[in-house]
Amino acid sequence: MIENIKDLEKLLKICRKQGVQEIDLGTIKFKLGELPVDIKPAEEPEAYSNGPTDEELAMYSVQVSN
Repeated sequence: MIENIKDLEKLLKICRKQGVQEIDLGTIKFKLGELPVDIKPAEEPEAYSNGPTDEELAMYSVQVSN
């Protein structure tokens, strides 16, 4: 059955994939928690990351001079 750590890793991966939350092997019991969730920072819209466009700069200069 489970003879080494690699066998245990395989068992745990299969259980996670199938949604198993508890494993009872007689004298050994495992309770699997929730998988960690990767939280990625929100990406900025391209309009904000590249600065104003040429058209926006032209409009700004017209508004400032009035």
